[in-house]
Amino acid sequence: MRDLLNLLDTVLAEATLSASQIIKYPERFDAFIAHIQNNKPFYTEDGTEVVLAATEAARFLKLRAADQFKGSITGTDTDGTQWPLSGFRKTAEFGGSSAIPGDTEPGQISKEGAQVKPTQIGITDRLIPAESLGNEIINNTILQATEYGQVIIQMAQQIINGEPATIPTEIRKNEKIKKAIVDYAGEYLGVLALVHNQSKFPSRDKFLQWLGGDMMEMVLSFPSKQNNPVADSFGTVTNPTNNHTLNISSKGTGGGAAPSMSSLKIPDHLRDKKQYQTAMDLIDLTQDKNLPSPRSVSQVFQAMNLLHERMPDAVPKEFAPFLPWDQRIVAQVVDSLKKGTAMPEYKLLFTNLNSKGNDGGKLTYVTKAAVMKIVNSGKIPEFQAVVLEILDFNFIQQYATAVGNTITFYTQWPAKLDGQVSMETKSGGTDPSKGGFSFKLKPKGSAADDVEEPGSFGDNTMDQVPAQLSTADLDAETNRTRLTGPGVRAAKQQEPNFSVAATGREKRQPR
Repeated sequence: MRDLLNLLDTVLAEATLSASQIIKYPERFDAFIAHIQNNKPFYTEDGTEVVLAATEAARFLKLRAADQFKGSITGTDTDGTQWPLSGFRKTAEFGGSSAIPGDTEPGQISKEGAQVKPTQIGITDRLIPAESLGNEIINNTILQATEYGQVIIQMAQQIINGEPATIPTEIRKNEKIKKAIVDYAGEYLGVLALVHNQSKFPSRDKFLQWLGGDMMEMVLSFPSKQNNPVADSFGTVTNPTNNHTLNISSKGTGGGAAPSMSSLKIPDHLRDKKQYQTAMDLIDLTQDKNLPSPRSVSQVFQAMNLLHERMPDAVPKEFAPFLPWDQRIVAQVVDSLKKGTAMPEYKLLFTNLNSKGNDGGKLTYVTKAAVMKIVNSGKIPEFQAVVLEILDFNFIQQYATAVGNTITFYTQWPAKLDGQVSMETKSGGTDPSKGGFSFKLKPKGSAADDVEEPGSFGDNTMDQVPAQLSTADLDAETNRTRLTGPGVRAAKQQEPNFSVAATGREKRQPR
C-alpha cells in the first residue's frame, strides 16, 4: 500500500509544470519557449486552454539568463490574465505524461501518456529478486487498470511460459500504444525475457560464468534516475553471493536513444595507441569546453576540420571551397538562428534540404550529416574499436523489437566482442544546438532502424520547430573565440572570406 501511495504522489507531482522541471533539461526549456513562440496552447488541470503572449518567451529567456527562472512563476496570456505555470499540465512535450484534453479517448492516448514506464508502475528504486520480476509485472495494479496494461501482463505471462510475446491486433493498429509497449514496457519485459531465457543471447553461457551464478539467483534493480551516462534507461543485475554487478541498458525500438559521445571517458591505456588518434580526437572535441558557444554547433564544424586534415578525400567535394572552417562560421550560424539572417554563400550545400529551419540550422545539419556519414561508412574503423573498448564488459544491452505480431528480445554481451557502433545525433535543422554528437550501440550485423528518431539523419526532412537556441547559447552569441584543437591548423593561418559569384556557385575570395 505504501508503494502505491508513493507512486501516486510521484504521478501527481509530475502531472503539472514547474520552473525546476522546465529547466531540468535544456531541450525541455527550449520546447517550453518554442511552445510560446509558436502560439501553442497550454492546458490547466480542468482542461482550460491558455495561450501565453508571445512576449513572454523573451521575458522567460531573460529570467533564465539571470538564474531567476525558479520558484512560483506566472505567465500572462493574450488577454492579460496571469496564470501560474504550476497550474499547467505537464504534457509529453515537457517530459510528462499528462494528456491533452481529448487525448484520453480510446485509441487517442499518446505514447508518453500511456502509464507503462518503470517509474510509472512503481518498480523502480528497490531490489527485486529475479525470480519475482514476473509476479511484479503480473500483479501490478497500475497495469491492471488499463486495457493496454493488461496486454503487457499477458505478454509477461507468455514470456514466463516460454511462449512468444504476442501483440494483439487492436494494439498493433494503434501505433502510439504499440510504441509505448515496445519502448517503455520493453525495458522490463526485456529483462524478464533475459531472466527466463526467452531472449536471443548467443553468449549466455559465457555471461553466466562471468557473472558467477544462475539468472534466477540474481537481484534486479530499475533506478528511477538515469545517472549512468552510457545507459539512458537501465537496470542492474547483481549476484548477491559475490556482489558482482553490471548495468543492463534495456532498450526498445532501434536500440533506444543515443547516449552522448561526451559521456565516453577515454582510459589512459588507449592514449598510447596512435592508431586510435583520429577516433580519440573526435571524442575529445565533443568534450572540449574551450570551443565557441554553443559547443554543440561549433563541434560540428570542428569535426569536419579534423576529417579534412586527416582524410581530405573522404569529405564530400561540395564542402571543399569552404574548408577549413574558421571561427566566424559559428557566429554566423548563431546570428542566423537568432535573427533569421540568410547565409546565401552556403546555399548550394543545403538547397535540396526540406527543412523549416533557417540557413544557420540547415548548414549545421548538412555538415553534421556529412561527418556522421564518413564515420558510419567505416572510413574511421578505429572509431568503433575505441568505443567498444571503453564500454568493455561491464555493460549488457537488452533490446525489444516489434516483429510482425510479436516482440522479439535480443541480448548483447560483451559489447567489445560483437557490438556495432554508429555516430548519431539528437538535433535537427531547426535547432542544431539541441544536442551534439552521440553514439548508438547495436547488435552486430543489425539492420537500420525501422523508425527514425526525431532529429536523426535517416532522411532530409525536418518537421519539428523547437526554440531557436537555449538561453545560455543566446547569451553567448557574441563569443567570437577561434576554433581550436585538432583539425584547425590551416584555419589558424588564414581567415577565409566567402562571396557568391554571378553563377551562384560559392568561391573563396582573397581578403
